[in-house]
Amino acid sequence: MTGRRGAEEQASPLRGIKVIEFTHMVMGPTAGVILGDLGADVIKVEPLRGDNTRRLKGSGAGYFPMYNRNKRSIALDL
Repeated sequence: MTGRRGAEEQASPLRGIKVIEFTHMVMGPTAGVILGDLGADVIKVEPLRGDNTRRLKGSGAGYFPMYNRNKRSIALDL
């Protein structure tokens, strides 16, 4: 019988792949979420002040956590 961990590893076709994401708003973060869901190690690069979507209020308040799950992030002065 395969345990949960074994099933997760089998279901991660991009395990071991690193992706550097320099995107914001909708389409780029969506692609990063999909890659992360498939097991890639996604690193989101943000400006020093953070991604603008972190500060959305009202109906946009859940945008950042929804489209940036399964990612690590780093803030850089580029």
